[in-house]
Amino acid sequence: MISKNFIRAVEKTALEAEDKSNLLLVIGEIKPALVIDLTINRKIKGKDYPYLSKTDTEEIIKVIKASGLSHQIRDKQIVVSEFETKNPLGEKTKVSTETIEILAANSTKKLRALEKCWWSDDDVMIGRALGYPETAIQAFVGGRAALDIETLPKKVKDGDAILFLSPKLSCDHWQEELAEGRKRATYIKEVSPIIYRQMLKYKK
Repeated sequence: MISKNFIRAVEKTALEAEDKSNLLLVIGEIKPALVIDLTINRKIKGKDYPYLSKTDTEEIIKVIKASGLSHQIRDKQIVVSEFETKNPLGEKTKVSTETIEILAANSTKKLRALEKCWWSDDDVMIGRALGYPETAIQAFVGGRAALDIETLPKKVKDGDAILFLSPKLSCDHWQEELAEGRKRATYIKEVSPIIYRQMLKYKK
């Protein structure tokens, strides 16, 4: 059972609602592991766009260390990427993102499994390490037919379960996958109505 004090601490952090939710799901052993990418700052054309303050970052790391989960907090790194602008010349804008990556799991064995595949291109093993349903993983990698979410009944699309599902659902097992999402939604609603309401904002 997660202590109320710890839940309050998670709620107060500057983590995204999805990261807060996943953290509690891993602690509650509903999911095996999670990865959190803390974006500290982005630099675009020499201009800084701060995301997390030093205090925010320290509080998040403090919560991770107090969670009881096996974890790896990687050193701060700069990730450089480029995106094309609407400039007629097709010029690209370089973006430098300062991040801290955190891997956490509810056992050392599960953390090792995540570490082994996370920096690879093996989407199947990554999906398994993060606890996605096997059929949904296969739909994501093209191993089975993927479902067009827009074909689902409006009641399903508007429900909370879909917020806790994988990026893809399979055509033949979406009901079971949806049931897993509903289980996760129910758990978060019970342990932290605040985080549950924050998750619902993703639907807007």
